Amino acid sequence: MLARLMGVRIFDLEACGACNLACPFCPRELLPPTGNMSQSTFTAFLNHVSLRATDTVSFVGIGEPTMNRLLPDFLRQTKARYPNVRTWVTSNGALLNERVVPALLEARLDTLDVSFNGLDAPTYERLMKGATFEKVLANLEYTAREIRRTRSATQLQINYILTQENAHQEAEIQAFWRARGITRFRVQHMHDRAGLTHVEGMTPRDTPGLHGRNCELFEVITFVTWQGDVMYCCHDIPRAHKLGNIAEHTWEDLERKKNAVARKGCWPGMCNACTDPLRHDMREKIDTMIRREIREQAVGSVYAAAGSLREWAGL
Repeated sequence: MLARLMGVRIFDLEACGACNLACPFCPRELLPPTGNMSQSTFTAFLNHVSLRATDTVSFVGIGEPTMNRLLPDFLRQTKARYPNVRTWVTSNGALLNERVVPALLEARLDTLDVSFNGLDAPTYERLMKGATFEKVLANLEYTAREIRRTRSATQLQINYILTQENAHQEAEIQAFWRARGITRFRVQHMHDRAGLTHVEGMTPRDTPGLHGRNCELFEVITFVTWQGDVMYCCHDIPRAHKLGNIAEHTWEDLERKKNAVARKGCWPGMCNACTDPLRHDMREKIDTMIRREIREQAVGSVYAAAGSLREWAGL
């Protein structure tokens, strides 16, 4: 596996624990009090973790990261210290406006990943409760224009939930976005947040549990809450299983704890109820992404070479 050979790691940082939406597949009522990640907590992360070129710093978590006004600063600080590390923001898109988008692009964000479920207003507004279908579409169109206008390297992509009920619509979903100039997608298969939520008409495809295998989500992703707590998993909504705190423990200590859990198979009880397919195919998904990027870079090199030849020839 490429991801294993390259030692790919993903650090999911919860820039904001609060959210402006109330989606039915996100059991926010089980969360402890929420807030914004502070500068001191983020600085502790940068100081404690030595990042590699194959790492990703992803601002996601349970909340909406763009609600934290320090988010562009966090992105800039990451790139200033680690220019080759990939940065990623997952947003619901409702706040991608003239204040937020330029700041993200100026901070050299690599990937802006927008959650969008539904192809019409009734479906979308039921699944993305609190957002308006037409307004978020307009936000995405504005974002795409800004990326083109500024010639930003930021990649805009859509993530959507695929279920047994809507699997037949996947080609239609992607065609919907391709018609709007967005061609990158991240497919999430429906799961029930380790048994904490069940949404009518959205059925997980997997049977619960690890089935005697290790969890690739745990091995690849380190989830850090807005308070700096390092959790076993982002699906631990009540925040019951903690490895430590990024400001109180060295990364070496936290990594030793993670390795010991994986080696001994000391999984918390919630793992018995998990139906997230990524627990078993996280590295396979990353491999697919790496191969896609290698292909795109190769094509880009060909186009760049062709452009240079045309310029040299005076065409």
